[in-house]
Amino acid sequence: MRLLSFLFGAMFSLSAAACTDHEVVVAPENLPAKVTAYVSTNFPQSTITHATKEREGLGWEHKVWLNQGFVLEFNKKDNVVNIKGSTELPASVILQQIRDDVATRYPGCQIMEWELNEPIATQDVKLSNGIELKYNMAGVFLGIDD
Repeated sequence: MRLLSFLFGAMFSLSAAACTDHEVVVAPENLPAKVTAYVSTNFPQSTITHATKEREGLGWEHKVWLNQGFVLEFNKKDNVVNIKGSTELPASVILQQIRDDVATRYPGCQIMEWELNEPIATQDVKLSNGIELKYNMAGVFLGIDD
């Protein structure tokens, strides 16, 4: 009976360890092609200084740090879902409608962060003044994010 309890406990421990998600460092040259293409297209003056991957369900999510102070997160389909910058985000990563709306509502403010909210199909942007705005996928303003 003790042997059975021991085996059950060991199996439980191993299965729990196998299910935990761990972030793993990835060499830039080992990132998915879609991730590196996105970086080279939208951040052509930047280089990848650090990258990680983390198991999410049956796939991997990636996080990439660039030398110019940007951090990008990609979902398990290798689509970008979050971009943070220590400076203004490049225009190429934000819909024109959102850039125009921000310029009208908050002249002089810069977009410092962008996030895709996949389950509800909205986009959030954080401005240099700290305000967070919510938009639909077409770039239509929905309101100030709480």
